[in-house]
Amino acid sequence: MKVLLVHPYFLSLDAHEQNVMKPYPPLGILYLSAFLKTKGFDVRVFDGTFSEPDAFFREVDHFQPDAIGFYVNMMTRHNALKLRAGLKSKALCFVGGPDTTHYVGAYLAHGFDAVILGEGELPTWQWLSQISNPDQWIQIPGLAFKQESMVMANPAAKPSTPIEEFPMPDRQSIHLNQYLDCWGKHHGYRPINLITARGCPFQCTWCSHSVFGYSLRKRSVNHVLAEMEWLNRHYNFNAYWFADDVFTIQKNWTLEFAQAVAQNGHLKKPFETITRADKVDEAVVEALQRSGCSKIWIGAESGSQTILDAMKRGVKRDQVKWVVQNLRRVGIQTGMFFMWGYTGEGLTEILDTIQLAEECQPDTALTTISYPIKGTPYYKTLQEQGLLGPEHDFENGTDRQNPINGRYADSVYHEATHLLALRLKLVKYQNQAGLRKWLSPLPRMQAWRSLRRLNHLINSG
Repeated sequence: MKVLLVHPYFLSLDAHEQNVMKPYPPLGILYLSAFLKTKGFDVRVFDGTFSEPDAFFREVDHFQPDAIGFYVNMMTRHNALKLRAGLKSKALCFVGGPDTTHYVGAYLAHGFDAVILGEGELPTWQWLSQISNPDQWIQIPGLAFKQESMVMANPAAKPSTPIEEFPMPDRQSIHLNQYLDCWGKHHGYRPINLITARGCPFQCTWCSHSVFGYSLRKRSVNHVLAEMEWLNRHYNFNAYWFADDVFTIQKNWTLEFAQAVAQNGHLKKPFETITRADKVDEAVVEALQRSGCSKIWIGAESGSQTILDAMKRGVKRDQVKWVVQNLRRVGIQTGMFFMWGYTGEGLTEILDTIQLAEECQPDTALTTISYPIKGTPYYKTLQEQGLLGPEHDFENGTDRQNPINGRYADSVYHEATHLLALRLKLVKYQNQAGLRKWLSPLPRMQAWRSLRRLNHLINSG
């Protein structure tokens, strides 16, 4: 059986990413491709990143697949819908990914024959194996489909297969060097992405767990090093991106990884990753430095402990500050994520967040406005409190457009981001530019004006 797996993301249609130019290969669909090939399927991957929608239809005409599978998230939903609508092939179409779980009926109504729920490998294999026997579909965990006019959704099984039992991602099915060349051209280095774990057990209210639930499966250090060895033999790159939710979630693993990298020096390259402040202590800081970590991203989210507790982050404000300062001490850059607009946030909490950023002085600070993803505790709480507005249009919106009643206008949060950037700039001037430049009234005047605008927007809104 011939199967075409589709990553329906097109850089040419993403004006924002064209300014950033930091695309990464779609590991999830590459894991699925490798797995299906071990089961005897003839699999091809259409990666739209550096391509055009018309190329997808040409690939379908040329390959003539029996089944076409789309991986979707919020960013790629609309592209997938358009590609499905334009298909003239008689192939059965299925869809999976983090966007599908809570929109099963909508995807089935838009022409998909099946929806994969949760982790994709096992239900996709089982469905493809029974694709000509619809009577058996009801037996497949993690599969949704229509039976006559009724939507049938079999709950996904809890992910339990050790990651080591899945083959490595099928990177050779795409033009991976296009990603490396893109990074090299625009940023001067060539990173490659991989994961050491699947899932996250933490209870943050706004985070979606629609694929892996609250499970965690960590690969062994030796298994990760084997993949790093393979990558070094096959590709010309000079950095890693470990795309885990929480890289240092297991302290002993982190220490073992640092020791293993030290013993295999040819594999050591700078790497970036993400973690939580409560999963970093002195020993972990030193281990990250020894293993080559060049930058680590911390989900600070808010400088208000009240808001952090409401989010069920399980992290203390002072932990964030300690981690950033100690990572800087050993030469590791830091990035911090901040989230505006969570329920209960007012001007005081906004200023608390800006103050935390000033105290931490991260190398990079990124902000977002909170949005309720369907199925999350945050979404359910807003719904119960009557604060959630009408659901977005499935074809033309995403969960980012789910309105929250009673919240400040987005202009408030845009100004807060501007003020945060100005305050960080002032701190940088103070630390690096000398007293004369620090005493210059211009940067201080800009920050003062921004604070006035922020107050005005809040009081007038």
